[in-house]
Amino acid sequence: MKAPPVVQPNRITFLSALSAMATISGLKLGKEVHARLIRSNLDGEPSIGNSLITMYGKCGEVATGRLTFERLPSRDVISWNTMLSGYAQNSQLGSCYELFKAMQLSGSRPDFHTMTILLCAMSPGSVSSSSCRPGREIHGYLVRRAAVKSLPVSVYNAIIPMYFRCERVGDAEKVFKG
Repeated sequence: MKAPPVVQPNRITFLSALSAMATISGLKLGKEVHARLIRSNLDGEPSIGNSLITMYGKCGEVATGRLTFERLPSRDVISWNTMLSGYAQNSQLGSCYELFKAMQLSGSRPDFHTMTILLCAMSPGSVSSSSCRPGREIHGYLVRRAAVKSLPVSVYNAIIPMYFRCERVGDAEKVFKG
């Protein structure tokens, strides 16, 4: 009897495996997949790199995600947003804002998803009620860079609770009514 042919995993196989590891916080298996990706020379491919960053972020290994991010041969807005999300999910607001500044300096243009990530990163414990400066700066950035009427609902859905978390109910109400 002839042995069946050996099927090698491809890019899609690896993306599916990384997604599964991120969903179940399977760090050990995720690292094994990462090692296999390195051996297969696929770890520098943008979608694979972004999936690795997501997996590490969801497993609480943001520093390893950042190493992966730094090793990407090129970064697009999705790569930046993925790394920002990792910091936000792990309540690392300072690192999130530092990376946002680096994103701007790199010439990569933030999109509305970038702003939503930053606004959502402001969890109740990360901002004092007397200081809402980072969120207000992001809101101002959005007003300066985009026609306010063209902002997607998701951005407003991040701005309004940000103001509530900062105990700035009047500002939240203005945004809602506007």
